[in-house]
Amino acid sequence: MLLRLARFVGLGGEPGPWVGREADCEEPGDDDFIPMQEISWEVNYQVFQQLNAPAIQISPNARTLINLPTIVSTNYPAGIGPPATVLSQDPPRISIPIHIDRPNGGLDGEITAEADLTWTFEDGGTATGRGRPYVSGRLPENNPGFYVTNIFERPGQKTVTLDVSWTGDVTVPPLAPEQIVPVNLPAVTEDVEVLENSPVLSKD
Repeated sequence: MLLRLARFVGLGGEPGPWVGREADCEEPGDDDFIPMQEISWEVNYQVFQQLNAPAIQISPNARTLINLPTIVSTNYPAGIGPPATVLSQDPPRISIPIHIDRPNGGLDGEITAEADLTWTFEDGGTATGRGRPYVSGRLPENNPGFYVTNIFERPGQKTVTLDVSWTGDVTVPPLAPEQIVPVNLPAVTEDVEVLENSPVLSKD
């Protein structure tokens, strides 16, 4: 995909100056086309290189019981700061200015991107969303949709996988927004030990 720079045309039909450049130009050349891959590289470097890798949190800890909700969450994105702006936390949505270097100058624009977070559990379950850690007094069975949860039906060591994919638009005025090439981050995993729910004897 290519983005083409726009130019103004005067009343007499003569080409005007290219936007963002001081010199006039009558015919578009190779430097007036921007490969979307180049902009996507800017997205990777400017946005995602400054973010910490997603971290998985399992509540209350990395041990859980069969047939009971296991709560998972992540604080991603963490570590992002100026010039980026966090527009929302769940789903994670950010805005960041970018600069594209060109042989005859540079172009300034803005990326608006949103992260899709997908959870995969070793027993076959899936879920989406950022989730939140356990809040004392708010049980998942009494608060549907408040947490991201999974119920393991068999005991053993299980793996929780989190995949993050960023999609969004780039705007380089005066052009219309264009979709960026999706950015898929390396999957992160966390192990959880699933135990049998054994009865406990107590002395009254």
